[in-house]
Amino acid sequence: MDVRRGISRGARSRLVDVERDALTEAPGVSQSMGQMAFLETPRLVFREMSLADREFVGSMLADPGVMRFYPEEIIQAGPEPWIERQLGRYRRDGHGLWLVLDKASGEPVGQVGLSMQDVNGAREPEVGYLIHSPFWRRGLATE
Repeated sequence: MDVRRGISRGARSRLVDVERDALTEAPGVSQSMGQMAFLETPRLVFREMSLADREFVGSMLADPGVMRFYPEEIIQAGPEPWIERQLGRYRRDGHGLWLVLDKASGEPVGQVGLSMQDVNGAREPEVGYLIHSPFWRRGLATE
């Protein structure tokens, strides 16, 4: 699936580049993260997750409000399996849930993206997002 089809010009989002080897660092993203941004909105930067994000992901997964709709076994497994699942999705599907960072500070605020789900025997794309509770009520989910 080509995720670029769902990005409209009217949404004020812009694709930085689709070729991974031609990507450039996005503003506000620390070079020490070693990850390249590929999508920006006016306030946010999106990039693939890595195991280096386990502290933030672990904090988000441990937040009962954020995870209220997830089964307990996913929460108890911790951040490594969660991140590994996304890394597998990137390889297999070409997309998954991406880490979302505040553009100004580079601080992670959540994750958003497409993940393939089995629905009645068919693989269907699902749009999913989690915004960590310290960043709620800022209009980030609609951006």
